[in-house]
Amino acid sequence: MESVDTALERVWPAQMRTDRLLLRPVTQEDGPLVSELLTDDRVRAHLGGPRTEDRIAARQAAYPTTAGAFTVVRVADQRPVGLVTIGAGHGCEGRAELSCQLLPAAWGEDLSREAVVAAAAWWTDAVPGGGPLVAITQKANRASRRMPIPTVRDTR
Repeated sequence: MESVDTALERVWPAQMRTDRLLLRPVTQEDGPLVSELLTDDRVRAHLGGPRTEDRIAARQAAYPTTAGAFTVVRVADQRPVGLVTIGAGHGCEGRAELSCQLLPAAWGEDLSREAVVAAAAWWTDAVPGGGPLVAITQKANRASRRMPIPTVRDTR
């Protein structure tokens, strides 16, 4: 089985559309979104807290060249509202890890579930046999732990 990074490079860039969302590669124009996500106390509450300016600048520079980094855009108003990433898992060797962050203004609309389901389905379709996709959250992150995510299986 190829590495997660190699598999992503092979199928990148990619985008997908759901009823309410467009998931597309992160661009340099998404810098303000990245900054807001990385500095908002509520978004970062279970992700190690707000990031420093140096870390924000590094992320803003890296995301547009990172395979598997999607900007979540609300179709109704074309507003970027978050990020979904698929990448090599931290502490989950050989597995792809899925992560989702949304701006607080987009919370409560079930958009994170819609984005995560779309990204998981994309991974399954784009990388057949790509191995398990995991999502990890802290016990204290009740909202993420309650999110019902259907199992996406490769039936080939």
